[in-house]
Amino acid sequence: MKKSFALLTVLLVFMLAACSWNSEFIVVNDSSQPLTVVYKLDFPQNETPKILAASELEKSAYNWQTLAPQQFQFDREAKTYTVVLPPQQALRLAGLGTYTGHDTIHGGDDVEIQSLSVTGASGAINLSGELAQRAFANEKRDNYYFHYK
Repeated sequence: MKKSFALLTVLLVFMLAACSWNSEFIVVNDSSQPLTVVYKLDFPQNETPKILAASELEKSAYNWQTLAPQQFQFDREAKTYTVVLPPQQALRLAGLGTYTGHDTIHGGDDVEIQSLSVTGASGAINLSGELAQRAFANEKRDNYYFHYK
């Protein structure tokens, strides 16, 4: 009986692990000028901005560099992050566990990215609510990308 219980427990752990994944939401600066990215997350205390070279997005695994506190601003009252993103760099805003896609967004409870403002040489883009999260396209490996050119 103990063997059966142990085997069942191990099997259950493997089944649950196989059914989970993490979708990352990434802003990519495809331009030749820096971008100012301002965004608000539903749970901002859980995330710290991370960057990497945009060319690294072609690799199978990403080696994100966590930004030091002096490299970004966090407004506690507004709960917004501000990051100046250099050209040809990617910014990871958030990782959502088992995100099943935009079609499952049904109101504010399902929206992790509350607002997104991107300002660069080509102009400004300001989105809020569901539109902010839907602005990211699922390009590969369950990750969602917003490209600024």
